[in-house]
Parts: sequence; structure tokens; C-alpha cells
Amino acid sequence: MRDKLVHYYHGVDELLVVNAVRTSVPAILPLLRTMLAEMDAAQE
Repeated sequence: MRDKLVHYYHGVDELLVVNAVRTSVPAILPLLRTMLAEMDAAQE
């Protein structure tokens, strides 16, 4: 999806992007929070 957003942004279906954000981001949010916490701990 990144390639489409970066290179073909005039032809991007906005509803597809909104749907991806609503479904994919909540699904990976716990993993992202864990990764950020681990990165913070490693820097200390």
C-alpha cells in the first residue's frame, strides 16, 4: 500500500485507505506499543 500511496496518490481509493486504517492499525497496535516500550527500555 505504501507504494500506491507514495507514487499513485491521485488514483488512491480513499475508502480503501480508511478501511485499512480502521482494521489493520487496531490489530497491530498492541505489538507496536510493545516494540516502542522495548526500544525505550533499551535506550535507558
